[in-house]
Amino acid sequence: MGAFHSAFCLLDGVSDPILENDEDMWFGLKLSEKQEDEEEEDFLHDELYNSYWDWQEMNNKDK
Repeated sequence: MGAFHSAFCLLDGVSDPILENDEDMWFGLKLSEKQEDEEEEDFLHDELYNSYWDWQEMNNKDK
């Protein structure tokens, strides 16, 4: 779960990767299908744990 959280933080632009040396540069990454005039959505890293517990609840409902 921690690895996904770290990856989502990178995608959300709220963290930088660990670079091999100080001369390397991180230019960021942006994945988006939204238009510029659309509202901002929730950050992936913020929704990760809530989504897991929602999924867990749905799977345990039948037991």
